[in-house]
Amino acid sequence: MTFRSKALLLLCWLALVAPQTFLGYGSDGDSWLVAGAAERIWTTGRYVASRSSGFPLFEILAAPLVHAGGWYLANMLALTSGLLFLLALFRLADRGEMRHPVLVKLSLGFLPVVTTNSSSTMDYIPAMALLLWAYVLLLEERTRQSAILVGIACGFRPTSGLFILPCAVYLWKARRSVWPVVSTVLLATVVGLAAYSPVLLTYGIRHVYPEPPVDLRTRILVGGYSALELLGLVPWMAVAVSLALSLRRRSTAGLASVSPWLAFHVSNIVVWTALFLGMPFESAYLMPLLPSVMLLIDRWAERTTVAVVCALLLCYHVVCVDVLGGESGSRSLHLSLRPGMTIADIQDRRFKLSTRRAATAYTAQRPTVLMFGNPWIVARNDAWIWDESLGMFRQSHGLLFVSDRILDESRLEELKRRDFRLVVWKGEKWEYLRACDFDWQHYVEVIDDLPGFFGTPIDGRTLMAR
Repeated sequence: MTFRSKALLLLCWLALVAPQTFLGYGSDGDSWLVAGAAERIWTTGRYVASRSSGFPLFEILAAPLVHAGGWYLANMLALTSGLLFLLALFRLADRGEMRHPVLVKLSLGFLPVVTTNSSSTMDYIPAMALLLWAYVLLLEERTRQSAILVGIACGFRPTSGLFILPCAVYLWKARRSVWPVVSTVLLATVVGLAAYSPVLLTYGIRHVYPEPPVDLRTRILVGGYSALELLGLVPWMAVAVSLALSLRRRSTAGLASVSPWLAFHVSNIVVWTALFLGMPFESAYLMPLLPSVMLLIDRWAERTTVAVVCALLLCYHVVCVDVLGGESGSRSLHLSLRPGMTIADIQDRRFKLSTRRAATAYTAQRPTVLMFGNPWIVARNDAWIWDESLGMFRQSHGLLFVSDRILDESRLEELKRRDFRLVVWKGEKWEYLRACDFDWQHYVEVIDDLPGFFGTPIDGRTLMAR
Protein backbone atom coordinates (compact mmCIF):
# COMPACT_ATOMS: atom_id res chain seq x y z
CA MET A 1 0.00 0.00 0.00
CA THR A 2 1.48 3.32 -1.07
CA PHE A 3 1.97 6.34 1.19
CA ARG A 4 -0.78 8.17 -0.69
CA SER A 5 -3.22 5.30 -0.15
CA LYS A 6 -2.41 5.20 3.56
CA ALA A 7 -2.88 8.96 3.88
CA LEU A 8 -6.24 8.75 2.08
CA LEU A 9 -7.38 5.98 4.41
CA LEU A 10 -6.36 8.01 7.46
CA LEU A 11 -8.20 11.07 6.15
CA CYS A 12 -11.36 9.03 5.55
CA TRP A 13 -11.10 7.66 9.07
CA LEU A 14 -10.69 11.16 10.52
CA ALA A 15 -13.65 12.41 8.49
CA LEU A 16 -15.78 9.71 10.12
CA VAL A 17 -14.48 9.99 13.68
CA ALA A 18 -13.54 13.64 14.25
CA PRO A 19 -17.07 15.13 14.02
CA GLN A 20 -18.26 12.78 16.76
CA THR A 21 -15.72 14.20 19.21
CA PHE A 22 -17.81 17.38 19.50
CA LEU A 23 -20.79 15.50 20.98
CA GLY A 24 -19.88 15.33 24.66
CA TYR A 25 -17.58 12.86 26.33
CA GLY A 26 -19.35 9.83 24.87
CA SER A 27 -22.47 7.70 24.84
CA ASP A 28 -21.07 5.47 27.58
CA GLY A 29 -21.93 7.00 30.96
CA ASP A 30 -18.49 5.92 32.16
CA SER A 31 -16.87 8.48 29.86
CA TRP A 32 -18.54 11.24 31.88
CA LEU A 33 -17.33 9.62 35.09
CA VAL A 34 -13.80 9.70 33.68
CA ALA A 35 -14.22 13.41 32.98
CA GLY A 36 -15.38 14.07 36.54
CA ALA A 37 -12.50 12.09 38.01
CA ALA A 38 -10.00 13.76 35.67
CA GLU A 39 -11.14 17.20 36.80
CA ARG A 40 -10.76 16.20 40.46
CA ILE A 41 -7.26 14.84 39.74
CA TRP A 42 -6.30 18.18 38.21
CA THR A 43 -7.78 20.35 40.96
CA THR A 44 -6.64 18.25 43.94
CA GLY A 45 -3.33 16.95 42.61
CA ARG A 46 -4.27 13.48 43.89
CA TYR A 47 -5.30 10.41 41.95
CA VAL A 48 -9.03 9.64 41.89
CA ALA A 49 -10.46 6.52 40.24
CA SER A 50 -13.42 7.15 37.97
CA ARG A 51 -15.01 3.77 38.61
CA SER A 52 -14.51 0.11 39.57
CA SER A 53 -10.87 -0.96 39.42
CA GLY A 54 -9.48 2.38 38.23
CA PHE A 55 -7.79 3.17 34.91
CA PRO A 56 -4.96 5.38 36.15
CA LEU A 57 -2.85 6.23 33.12
CA PHE A 58 -5.88 7.16 31.07
CA GLU A 59 -7.48 9.17 33.87
CA ILE A 60 -4.23 11.01 34.63
CA LEU A 61 -3.53 11.78 30.95
CA ALA A 62 -7.11 12.98 30.54
CA ALA A 63 -6.86 15.36 33.52
CA PRO A 64 -5.16 18.36 31.83
CA LEU A 65 -7.19 17.83 28.66
CA VAL A 66 -10.52 17.79 30.49
CA HIS A 67 -9.56 20.82 32.55
CA ALA A 68 -8.27 22.86 29.62
CA GLY A 69 -10.78 22.00 26.92
CA GLY A 70 -13.57 19.76 28.16
CA TRP A 71 -14.62 17.00 25.80
CA TYR A 72 -13.17 18.84 22.78
CA LEU A 73 -9.64 18.10 24.00
CA ALA A 74 -10.30 15.01 26.14
CA ASN A 75 -11.67 13.06 23.16
CA MET A 76 -8.42 13.72 21.30
CA LEU A 77 -6.73 11.14 23.55
CA ALA A 78 -8.85 8.33 22.16
CA LEU A 79 -8.76 9.75 18.62
CA THR A 80 -4.96 9.80 18.65
CA SER A 81 -4.98 6.24 19.97
CA GLY A 82 -7.29 5.23 17.12
CA LEU A 83 -4.77 6.61 14.64
CA LEU A 84 -2.02 4.59 16.36
CA PHE A 85 -4.24 1.51 16.05
CA LEU A 86 -4.50 2.12 12.30
CA LEU A 87 -0.75 2.60 12.03
CA ALA A 88 -0.24 -0.78 13.71
CA LEU A 89 -2.49 -2.33 11.07
CA PHE A 90 -0.38 -0.63 8.38
CA ARG A 91 2.76 -2.10 9.96
CA LEU A 92 1.27 -5.60 9.95
CA ALA A 93 0.26 -5.23 6.31
CA ASP A 94 3.74 -3.98 5.35
CA ARG A 95 5.20 -7.05 7.05
CA GLY A 96 3.06 -9.27 4.82
CA GLU A 97 0.86 -10.48 7.67
CA MET A 98 -2.34 -9.91 5.67
CA ARG A 99 -3.48 -11.63 2.49
CA HIS A 100 -6.18 -9.02 1.90
CA PRO A 101 -4.70 -5.93 3.56
CA VAL A 102 -7.22 -3.33 2.40
CA LEU A 103 -10.19 -5.43 3.50
CA VAL A 104 -8.65 -6.23 6.88
CA LYS A 105 -7.73 -2.61 7.55
CA LEU A 106 -11.25 -1.50 6.65
CA SER A 107 -12.81 -4.28 8.73
CA LEU A 108 -10.79 -3.49 11.87
CA GLY A 109 -9.91 0.20 11.57
CA PHE A 110 -13.38 1.29 10.46
CA LEU A 111 -15.26 -1.13 12.69
CA PRO A 112 -18.12 0.80 14.35
CA VAL A 113 -17.08 -0.19 17.87
CA VAL A 114 -13.56 1.11 17.10
CA THR A 115 -14.60 4.42 15.52
CA THR A 116 -17.23 5.26 18.17
CA ASN A 117 -14.81 4.55 21.02
CA SER A 118 -12.11 6.54 19.21
CA SER A 119 -14.27 9.65 19.58
CA SER A 120 -15.03 9.25 23.31
CA THR A 121 -13.21 9.81 26.58
CA MET A 122 -12.90 6.07 27.13
CA ASP A 123 -9.89 3.84 27.62
CA TYR A 124 -10.73 0.95 25.28
CA ILE A 125 -8.92 2.23 22.18
CA PRO A 126 -5.75 3.44 23.95
CA ALA A 127 -5.42 -0.02 25.51
CA MET A 128 -6.22 -1.72 22.17
CA ALA A 129 -3.62 0.33 20.32
CA LEU A 130 -0.94 -0.60 22.84
CA LEU A 131 -1.82 -4.29 22.65
CA LEU A 132 -1.82 -4.35 18.86
CA TRP A 133 1.60 -2.69 18.81
CA ALA A 134 2.75 -5.22 21.41
CA TYR A 135 1.69 -7.94 18.96
CA VAL A 136 3.61 -6.23 16.15
CA LEU A 137 6.76 -6.11 18.29
CA LEU A 138 6.26 -9.75 19.29
CA LEU A 139 6.29 -10.78 15.62
CA GLU A 140 9.41 -8.69 15.11
CA GLU A 141 11.06 -10.60 17.99
CA ARG A 142 11.35 -7.46 20.11
CA THR A 143 9.93 -9.26 23.10
CA ARG A 144 11.12 -6.86 25.78
CA GLN A 145 9.47 -3.88 24.10
CA SER A 146 6.35 -5.98 23.55
CA ALA A 147 6.17 -6.90 27.25
CA ILE A 148 6.66 -3.25 28.23
CA LEU A 149 3.71 -2.18 26.07
CA VAL A 150 1.51 -4.87 27.61
CA GLY A 151 2.50 -3.57 31.05
CA ILE A 152 1.78 0.04 30.08
CA ALA A 153 -1.62 -1.05 28.72
CA CYS A 154 -2.47 -2.25 32.25
CA GLY A 155 -2.45 1.41 33.29
CA PHE A 156 -5.20 2.07 30.77
CA ARG A 157 -7.20 -1.09 31.44
CA PRO A 158 -5.90 -3.49 34.11
CA THR A 159 -7.37 -6.50 32.28
CA SER A 160 -4.95 -5.74 29.44
CA GLY A 161 -2.41 -7.78 31.39
CA LEU A 162 -4.20 -10.91 30.20
CA PHE A 163 -2.68 -10.25 26.78
CA ILE A 164 0.63 -11.56 28.10
CA LEU A 165 -0.87 -15.08 28.16
CA PRO A 166 -1.20 -15.48 24.37
CA CYS A 167 2.20 -13.77 24.07
CA ALA A 168 3.65 -16.43 26.37
CA VAL A 169 2.00 -19.18 24.30
CA TYR A 170 3.55 -17.69 21.16
CA LEU A 171 7.02 -17.56 22.71
CA TRP A 172 6.79 -21.13 23.96
CA LYS A 173 5.74 -22.42 20.56
CA ALA A 174 8.39 -20.35 18.78
CA ARG A 175 11.40 -20.99 21.04
CA ARG A 176 10.59 -24.08 23.10
CA SER A 177 12.41 -22.54 26.05
CA VAL A 178 11.12 -21.56 29.46
CA TRP A 179 13.32 -18.51 30.09
CA PRO A 180 11.98 -16.25 27.29
CA VAL A 181 8.46 -16.95 28.52
CA VAL A 182 9.26 -16.35 32.20
CA SER A 183 11.33 -13.20 31.60
CA THR A 184 8.66 -11.70 29.32
CA VAL A 185 5.87 -12.38 31.80
CA LEU A 186 7.93 -10.98 34.68
CA LEU A 187 8.82 -7.81 32.76
CA ALA A 188 5.18 -7.23 31.78
CA THR A 189 4.13 -7.80 35.39
CA VAL A 190 6.64 -5.32 36.81
CA VAL A 191 5.75 -2.64 34.26
CA GLY A 192 2.05 -3.36 34.74
CA LEU A 193 2.30 -2.92 38.50
CA ALA A 194 4.15 0.36 37.99
CA ALA A 195 1.55 1.58 35.50
CA TYR A 196 -1.27 0.58 37.84
CA SER A 197 0.46 1.85 40.97
CA PRO A 198 -1.65 5.04 41.38
CA VAL A 199 -4.62 2.80 42.15
CA LEU A 200 -2.63 0.50 44.43
CA LEU A 201 -1.08 3.39 46.36
CA THR A 202 -4.40 5.21 46.73
CA TYR A 203 -6.85 2.39 47.35
CA GLY A 204 -4.79 -0.71 48.05
CA ILE A 205 -5.51 -4.14 46.57
CA ARG A 206 -9.25 -3.91 46.08
CA HIS A 207 -11.50 -1.21 44.69
CA VAL A 208 -13.53 -3.56 42.53
CA TYR A 209 -17.22 -3.06 43.17
CA PRO A 210 -19.19 -6.31 43.24
CA GLU A 211 -21.79 -6.75 40.56
CA PRO A 212 -25.40 -6.88 41.72
CA PRO A 213 -26.68 -10.43 42.11
CA VAL A 214 -28.00 -11.85 38.85
CA ASP A 215 -29.51 -15.27 38.26
CA LEU A 216 -27.90 -17.55 35.68
CA ARG A 217 -30.69 -17.16 33.11
CA THR A 218 -30.49 -13.37 33.22
CA ARG A 219 -26.70 -13.47 33.03
CA ILE A 220 -26.84 -15.65 29.91
CA LEU A 221 -29.50 -13.54 28.21
CA VAL A 222 -27.90 -10.21 29.05
CA GLY A 223 -24.44 -11.51 28.15
CA GLY A 224 -25.66 -12.91 24.85
CA TYR A 225 -27.32 -9.67 23.87
CA SER A 226 -24.32 -7.67 25.03
CA ALA A 227 -22.02 -9.77 22.83
CA LEU A 228 -24.31 -9.24 19.83
CA GLU A 229 -24.08 -5.48 20.31
CA LEU A 230 -20.35 -5.55 19.60
CA LEU A 231 -20.70 -6.31 15.89
CA GLY A 232 -24.42 -6.73 15.29
CA LEU A 233 -26.40 -9.95 14.77
CA VAL A 234 -25.86 -10.41 11.03
CA PRO A 235 -22.15 -9.46 11.04
CA TRP A 236 -21.57 -11.80 13.99
CA MET A 237 -23.18 -14.65 12.05
CA ALA A 238 -20.99 -13.91 9.02
CA VAL A 239 -17.87 -13.74 11.20
CA ALA A 240 -18.71 -16.98 13.02
CA VAL A 241 -19.41 -18.92 9.82
CA SER A 242 -16.33 -17.52 8.07
CA LEU A 243 -14.09 -18.26 11.04
CA ALA A 244 -15.41 -21.80 11.35
CA LEU A 245 -14.89 -22.48 7.64
CA SER A 246 -11.44 -20.90 7.70
CA LEU A 247 -10.26 -23.04 10.60
CA ARG A 248 -11.81 -26.12 9.02
CA ARG A 249 -9.79 -25.57 5.84
CA ARG A 250 -6.60 -25.67 7.82
CA SER A 251 -5.62 -29.30 8.27
CA THR A 252 -4.43 -30.08 11.78
CA ALA A 253 -2.38 -33.19 12.48
CA GLY A 254 -2.07 -32.62 16.21
CA LEU A 255 -0.81 -29.97 18.58
CA ALA A 256 2.72 -30.24 17.27
CA SER A 257 1.60 -28.83 13.91
CA VAL A 258 0.07 -25.72 15.43
CA SER A 259 2.22 -22.74 14.50
CA PRO A 260 3.15 -20.03 17.02
CA TRP A 261 1.01 -17.61 14.99
CA LEU A 262 -2.07 -19.82 15.19
CA ALA A 263 -1.46 -20.66 18.86
CA PHE A 264 -1.32 -16.95 19.68
CA HIS A 265 -4.59 -16.06 17.98
CA VAL A 266 -6.55 -19.03 19.25
CA SER A 267 -5.35 -18.48 22.82
CA ASN A 268 -6.08 -14.74 22.51
CA ILE A 269 -9.68 -15.49 21.53
CA VAL A 270 -10.01 -17.99 24.40
CA VAL A 271 -8.61 -15.53 26.99
CA TRP A 272 -10.96 -12.65 26.14
CA THR A 273 -13.96 -14.92 25.72
CA ALA A 274 -13.31 -16.35 29.19
CA LEU A 275 -13.05 -12.83 30.64
CA PHE A 276 -16.32 -11.83 29.02
CA LEU A 277 -18.10 -14.91 30.36
CA GLY A 278 -17.10 -13.75 33.83
CA MET A 279 -18.23 -10.14 33.20
CA PRO A 280 -20.86 -10.39 30.44
CA PHE A 281 -22.40 -6.94 30.78
CA GLU A 282 -20.16 -4.87 28.52
CA SER A 283 -19.62 -5.88 24.89
CA ALA A 284 -16.42 -3.81 24.62
CA TYR A 285 -14.66 -6.32 26.91
CA LEU A 286 -14.46 -8.54 23.80
CA MET A 287 -12.66 -5.94 21.68
CA PRO A 288 -9.09 -7.32 22.11
CA LEU A 289 -10.07 -10.58 20.40
CA LEU A 290 -11.30 -8.87 17.21
CA PRO A 291 -7.87 -8.53 15.52
CA SER A 292 -7.28 -12.25 16.06
CA VAL A 293 -10.68 -13.15 14.61
CA MET A 294 -10.16 -11.01 11.52
CA LEU A 295 -6.57 -12.11 10.93
CA LEU A 296 -7.62 -15.77 11.13
CA ILE A 297 -10.38 -15.20 8.59
CA ASP A 298 -7.98 -13.27 6.36
CA ARG A 299 -5.37 -16.06 6.49
CA TRP A 300 -7.59 -18.91 5.22
CA ALA A 301 -10.80 -17.50 3.75
CA GLU A 302 -11.30 -16.64 0.08
CA ARG A 303 -11.21 -12.99 -0.93
CA THR A 304 -14.95 -13.00 -1.64
CA THR A 305 -15.68 -14.25 1.87
CA VAL A 306 -13.45 -11.62 3.46
CA ALA A 307 -15.13 -8.92 1.34
CA VAL A 308 -18.60 -10.03 2.42
CA VAL A 309 -17.58 -10.04 6.08
CA CYS A 310 -16.04 -6.59 5.67
CA ALA A 311 -19.18 -5.19 4.00
CA LEU A 312 -21.48 -6.56 6.71
CA LEU A 313 -19.24 -5.25 9.49
CA LEU A 314 -19.26 -1.76 7.96
CA CYS A 315 -23.04 -1.84 7.36
CA TYR A 316 -23.41 -1.90 11.15
CA HIS A 317 -22.56 1.81 11.09
CA VAL A 318 -25.99 2.59 9.67
CA VAL A 319 -28.34 -0.35 10.24
CA CYS A 320 -28.66 -3.41 12.44
CA VAL A 321 -31.05 -6.25 13.07
CA ASP A 322 -32.11 -6.04 16.70
CA VAL A 323 -33.52 -9.00 18.62
CA LEU A 324 -34.75 -7.21 21.72
CA GLY A 325 -38.11 -5.56 22.23
CA GLY A 326 -40.11 -4.08 25.09
CA GLU A 327 -38.90 -1.67 27.75
CA SER A 328 -36.62 -1.83 30.75
CA GLY A 329 -37.56 -4.68 33.06
CA SER A 330 -39.91 -6.41 30.60
CA ARG A 331 -37.77 -7.23 27.57
CA SER A 332 -38.86 -9.75 24.95
CA LEU A 333 -37.46 -11.23 21.75
CA HIS A 334 -38.52 -9.13 18.81
CA LEU A 335 -36.72 -8.88 15.47
CA SER A 336 -36.57 -5.36 14.05
CA LEU A 337 -34.40 -3.06 12.00
CA ARG A 338 -32.74 -0.32 14.04
CA PRO A 339 -30.16 2.39 13.39
CA GLY A 340 -26.64 0.98 13.36
CA MET A 341 -24.05 1.59 16.04
CA THR A 342 -22.66 4.88 14.74
CA ILE A 343 -26.05 6.48 14.12
CA ALA A 344 -27.37 5.21 17.47
CA ASP A 345 -24.23 6.45 19.22
CA ILE A 346 -24.63 9.93 17.76
CA GLN A 347 -28.32 9.99 18.72
CA ASP A 348 -27.47 8.95 22.27
CA ARG A 349 -24.78 11.59 22.64
CA ARG A 350 -27.20 14.28 21.46
CA PHE A 351 -29.72 12.91 23.97
CA LYS A 352 -27.21 13.20 26.82
CA LEU A 353 -26.29 16.76 25.94
CA SER A 354 -29.97 17.69 25.64
CA THR A 355 -30.99 16.15 28.98
CA ARG A 356 -27.94 17.78 30.59
CA ARG A 357 -29.17 21.21 29.44
CA ALA A 358 -32.78 20.45 30.36
CA ALA A 359 -31.95 19.23 33.89
CA THR A 360 -29.70 22.23 34.53
CA ALA A 361 -32.47 24.67 33.48
CA TYR A 362 -35.30 22.77 35.22
CA THR A 363 -37.24 24.55 37.96
CA ALA A 364 -38.62 22.18 40.59
CA GLN A 365 -41.53 23.32 42.77
CA ARG A 366 -40.47 21.03 45.63
CA PRO A 367 -37.31 19.05 46.42
CA THR A 368 -37.06 16.45 43.65
CA VAL A 369 -34.59 13.61 43.20
CA LEU A 370 -34.15 12.57 39.58
CA MET A 371 -32.63 9.08 39.59
CA PHE A 372 -31.45 9.28 36.01
CA GLY A 373 -28.59 10.88 34.11
CA ASN A 374 -26.34 11.45 37.10
CA PRO A 375 -23.01 10.86 35.26
CA TRP A 376 -23.51 13.27 32.37
CA ILE A 377 -25.74 15.91 33.96
CA VAL A 378 -23.26 16.95 36.66
CA ALA A 379 -19.84 16.19 35.12
CA ARG A 380 -17.87 19.47 34.99
CA ASN A 381 -21.14 21.40 35.29
CA ASP A 382 -20.77 24.47 37.53
CA ALA A 383 -24.54 24.73 37.93
CA TRP A 384 -24.45 21.69 40.24
CA ILE A 385 -22.90 21.27 43.68
CA TRP A 386 -22.37 18.30 45.96
CA ASP A 387 -24.81 18.15 48.88
CA GLU A 388 -22.83 16.45 51.64
CA SER A 389 -25.85 15.94 53.91
CA LEU A 390 -27.79 13.97 51.29
CA GLY A 391 -24.85 12.45 49.43
CA MET A 392 -25.96 13.59 45.98
CA PHE A 393 -25.62 16.48 43.58
CA ARG A 394 -28.17 19.31 43.46
CA GLN A 395 -28.66 22.48 41.50
CA SER A 396 -26.71 25.30 43.10
CA HIS A 397 -29.78 27.54 42.79
CA GLY A 398 -32.67 25.10 42.66
CA LEU A 399 -34.46 22.13 44.19
CA LEU A 400 -33.55 19.41 41.70
CA PHE A 401 -31.20 16.66 42.87
CA VAL A 402 -29.74 13.88 40.70
CA SER A 403 -28.69 10.46 41.89
CA ASP A 404 -28.20 6.88 40.86
CA ARG A 405 -31.10 4.59 41.68
CA ILE A 406 -31.68 4.52 45.44
CA LEU A 407 -32.38 0.89 46.33
CA ASP A 408 -32.34 1.19 50.13
CA GLU A 409 -35.94 1.27 51.41
CA SER A 410 -35.04 3.10 54.62
CA ARG A 411 -33.42 5.93 52.65
CA LEU A 412 -36.36 6.13 50.26
CA GLU A 413 -38.70 6.26 53.24
CA GLU A 414 -36.69 9.06 54.86
CA LEU A 415 -36.67 11.18 51.70
CA LYS A 416 -40.38 10.58 51.20
CA ARG A 417 -41.03 11.68 54.78
CA ARG A 418 -39.13 14.90 54.06
CA ASP A 419 -41.51 15.55 51.15
CA PHE A 420 -39.00 14.76 48.39
CA ARG A 421 -40.41 13.79 45.04
CA LEU A 422 -38.54 10.66 43.91
CA VAL A 423 -38.61 9.99 40.19
CA VAL A 424 -36.95 7.53 37.80
CA TRP A 425 -37.23 7.36 34.04
CA LYS A 426 -38.88 4.19 32.71
CA GLY A 427 -35.70 3.22 30.85
CA GLU A 428 -33.82 2.91 34.15
CA LYS A 429 -36.40 1.23 36.36
CA TRP A 430 -34.93 -2.24 35.72
CA GLU A 431 -32.78 -2.01 38.85
CA TYR A 432 -35.90 -1.73 40.99
CA LEU A 433 -37.53 -4.66 39.22
CA ARG A 434 -34.44 -6.81 39.66
CA ALA A 435 -33.00 -5.81 43.03
CA CYS A 436 -35.87 -4.71 45.27
CA ASP A 437 -37.93 -7.04 47.45
CA PHE A 438 -40.19 -4.25 48.73
CA ASP A 439 -42.94 -2.10 47.23
CA TRP A 440 -40.62 0.46 45.63
CA GLN A 441 -43.50 2.05 43.70
CA HIS A 442 -44.84 3.34 47.02
CA TYR A 443 -41.85 5.70 47.05
CA VAL A 444 -40.74 6.11 43.45
CA GLU A 445 -42.62 7.72 40.56
CA VAL A 446 -41.85 6.36 37.08
CA ILE A 447 -41.57 8.99 34.33
CA ASP A 448 -42.67 7.86 30.89
CA ASP A 449 -42.09 11.16 29.11
CA LEU A 450 -38.86 13.07 29.73
CA PRO A 451 -39.85 16.10 27.58
CA GLY A 452 -43.06 16.31 29.61
CA PHE A 453 -41.14 16.16 32.88
CA PHE A 454 -38.57 18.79 31.90
CA GLY A 455 -41.08 20.92 30.01
CA THR A 456 -38.80 21.17 26.98
CA PRO A 457 -38.06 19.04 23.88
CA ILE A 458 -35.28 16.48 24.16
CA ASP A 459 -33.02 15.92 21.17
CA GLY A 460 -31.68 12.57 20.05
CA ARG A 461 -32.58 9.14 21.34
CA THR A 462 -30.97 7.19 24.15
CA LEU A 463 -29.39 3.80 23.52
CA MET A 464 -31.44 2.53 26.46
CA ALA A 465 -34.57 2.96 24.34
CA ARG A 466 -33.31 0.48 21.74
